[in-house]
Amino acid sequence: MSRRSPALLALLLAAGGCTASRLDTPQPTFSGLQAVRAADIPALTVDRFAAGPGLPRGRDRAILIRAAALRPPQGTSFADYLGETLRAALASAGRLEPASALGVSGLLTENRVDSGFGRGRGVLAAEFIVTRGGREIWRKTQRVERDWDSSVLGAVAYIRADQHYGALYQMLVEALLADPDFRRAVRPAA
Repeated sequence: MSRRSPALLALLLAAGGCTASRLDTPQPTFSGLQAVRAADIPALTVDRFAAGPGLPRGRDRAILIRAAALRPPQGTSFADYLGETLRAALASAGRLEPASALGVSGLLTENRVDSGFGRGRGVLAAEFIVTRGGREIWRKTQRVERDWDSSVLGAVAYIRADQHYGALYQMLVEALLADPDFRRAVRPAA
């Protein structure tokens, strides 16, 4: 979730017309910690996350919300942001191990926001890949979507979309961790 002051963001949007904002660096969340613990998974490394081949050009670097752009943290992409969100969740539960032979990577395949008048909607999807010793052992796409009340006022719609869009990354990580196929794939080989 964004920690930017809603009043300050509204003032900047109103004063500048079209502007851009950045998501905050992903932080561990209580729900992420619970999701990792509930998954009962071994320690993993988080490998490379990248834009998928079907993602529209530029959709990994900025999302337009009305007339303003929302961007990932400086020097990253939305795919990187997804990997960092997973990394933060695993680290919070003591399940992040950079030297692990078991790794998770991903391809961001869908990234959309609609901040319509009265109703907002965000969709995020990624193809997650699990490797063991560098060999792929599992691949599956996870998709999440979220609706929220929007506003006719552009600044208010932007703030609401910013908050709800950022939460999609945590939702997608939690969907991955809850997937029984993922849990089976990362369990130690018998």
